[in-house]
Amino acid sequence: MDITAKTQKVGLLGWPLGHSLSPAMHNAAFAASNLDYVYLPLPTPPELLAQAVAGLRALGFAGVNVTIPHKVAIMDYLDEIDSSAQLVGAVNTIVVKEDRLIGYNTDAGGYICSLEQDGISVTGKSVVILGAGGAARAVVAGLVGANIASITIGARDKNKADGMAQLFSGVIPVNGVAWEDNEFAAVVSKANLVVNATSLGMHPAIASQPPIQWELMRICMNFIKKMYLLGRNFCL
Repeated sequence: MDITAKTQKVGLLGWPLGHSLSPAMHNAAFAASNLDYVYLPLPTPPELLAQAVAGLRALGFAGVNVTIPHKVAIMDYLDEIDSSAQLVGAVNTIVVKEDRLIGYNTDAGGYICSLEQDGISVTGKSVVILGAGGAARAVVAGLVGANIASITIGARDKNKADGMAQLFSGVIPVNGVAWEDNEFAAVVSKANLVVNATSLGMHPAIASQPPIQWELMRICMNFIKKMYLLGRNFCL
């Protein structure tokens, strides 16, 4: 499909983006659907985020997706935050409407939907979330709405883990723990589901991983037998 002055521009804001398959996937979908859109990678270092967001409006973009590490910081530069993003405290989608930039979040519902498609119910289960950023907030928000029993948020910085836990306190038991604490290993050993919401393991540092003692992971026929690590599934 030819790109013309009438072609609608959308894309992906993040840093880095060399690993992302989003442009190929979206452009293939646009072509298959005969839609006059083009999806562009928009690699944006954090110090240039404000200028990049202003450029979306100036260049007439219809909208963009937002990924690591901008999901929280980008909220300061938008005209409106939808209730979906307010609940999560992070934005992963921006829609431009009448020259206004409106932030949404589809991560929470999307994550729960991915579990349901595999026939996995989290109702009454205990979950460990690795990380305390925008992706982690979305997963926690989705799990809270899915009647989870308890959530432990593990992070390098206990203050960040505690801060996120407080956002959801009063709804279900949510606890913040530092990765190096002995308590963290004990919680992991009893968890039904472990979710990696960090960038560890992503390109280019694909050999990196959170400090989990994998041998502690419980395997039981009565519990969930899959561990979801943002974009990857590992059968236990």
